[in-house]
Amino acid sequence: MTTEDNRRVIQNFFEQVLNRRNLSVLSDFVSKDYVEHSPTPDQDPGLEGVRHHIETFFTAFSNTRYELEDTIAEGSRVVARWTLTGRHTGAFIGVAPTGKDIKTSGIDIYYLETGKIKEHWHEIDMLSLIAQLNPGR
Repeated sequence: MTTEDNRRVIQNFFEQVLNRRNLSVLSDFVSKDYVEHSPTPDQDPGLEGVRHHIETFFTAFSNTRYELEDTIAEGSRVVARWTLTGRHTGAFIGVAPTGKDIKTSGIDIYYLETGKIKEHWHEIDMLSLIAQLNPGR
């Protein structure tokens, strides 16, 4: 796979899985032996861990939309900088649904092998997200 092929895989992953909320195609994008370098405390390894993590996020936030601001690709690695918007309609890290609209940003680094995501590093502006969920705000 070329560098541009890898970039397209990540762009399609964002659109088909994250924006369309279509977990039925997750295995088309994520390797069975996937490694998460920034797991949530309860995240299982591999493909099923990714599935559970995304399902949990989809349950907490409805109407989510990821806007890819930048994708930078070099060899087997793709960096994606994104902005996320949505509505807090389910429990998230112990915070009951607020019904508030949220907006946050993050950066992900993906390592691809044979056209699938094999490894992942994740940074999100969690401080901003938690502040938006604050009931007094």
